[in-house]
Amino acid sequence: MPESTTRARRDIGHYVNDELRDRYFAACDVLYAKGAPIRSETDVETSFGTTHVYRYGPSDPAAGSRTPVVLIHGSGGCSAQWYPNTVALSADRPVYALDTPGDPGRSIQREPMWQPERAAQWMDEALGALGLDKVHLVGSSYGGWLVINQSTAGPNGSHLSPPSTRAGWRRWGCASSSGSSPASSRRSPPRRCARPWRSGWSNQSSPTGTCVPGSMPA
Repeated sequence: MPESTTRARRDIGHYVNDELRDRYFAACDVLYAKGAPIRSETDVETSFGTTHVYRYGPSDPAAGSRTPVVLIHGSGGCSAQWYPNTVALSADRPVYALDTPGDPGRSIQREPMWQPERAAQWMDEALGALGLDKVHLVGSSYGGWLVINQSTAGPNGSHLSPPSTRAGWRRWGCASSSGSSPASSRRSPPRRCARPWRSGWSNQSSPTGTCVPGSMPA
């Protein structure tokens, strides 16, 4: 169970309180139960905090050597969003789903990582800690931007399997995407309501997009 934040920083995402956090986790666990069975959960340390990782499949041990898929969820959510996809994706290869630090999952953020170079460093360190030297990256929304950012700014490009780095990109901003660029689009500020999570991104420049991977060979 993640630790409670004792000193809130505006650039660090954190839960409002333990009660709301636990209620949120319970709701997420209902979604996880609808997807593929989780084979294991682990925490890996990076320069930006602790990253919580879910591992799925495959059911066939012989497929365990195939290039794994790494799932990066969208902004304001966690790896529970992948529950409709984990069964099919993990049928013939390993699948890892990472809770991005700074978003409301089971990861614990300790340092800001909204800058592109820091985001790339985080992913590189997380993949390295998992022992993954080549992967197919799949991202949704802001996770799509993280995937594209990794393919261009990542310290260790050898992590990426080239067919997976081909992606479609859709740009959008908080109000209008006309003329915006990935580096200039911004997230909408959080609404003032009883949400369990406060994001450290609300005052930072933060792009979003959609990454659509190409075919995934072995």
